[in-house]
Amino acid sequence: MPELHLHAPLIIAACFASATADTVSSELGNVYGRRFYHILSFRKGVKGANGVISIEGTLAGCIGSLVIALLYSFWQGWNTDLLLIVGAGIVGNLIDSILGAALENKRYISNNAVNFLNTIAAAIFVLILNLLR
Repeated sequence: MPELHLHAPLIIAACFASATADTVSSELGNVYGRRFYHILSFRKGVKGANGVISIEGTLAGCIGSLVIALLYSFWQGWNTDLLLIVGAGIVGNLIDSILGAALENKRYISNNAVNFLNTIAAAIFVLILNLLR
């Protein structure tokens, strides 16, 4: 889709923000999280299980998205793209948890598919918002 080439750096940054948020929230959430909740039911969950989140892990994921957005902005310029990238990372991270709870736990899709879909969700999110502004 050659007409999207101008949006490519922003889309790529959104994908990296989503992947970073997912990794950081999973790893640091397991280390620093205190209470764990299933993302669909908000009932107490087991640390490390698919679709289980913690406040600490979620905040760490937000910070991970922000780091990617800051790196992008350093090279591409300081504008509202920073907010779009952070938002895309957060959306992708939440999509990852939802897909893990709804589909991966039931073995409908693999973890690789969940990771692919969360980055695609972030890319679509940032592209739509960028086209609307």
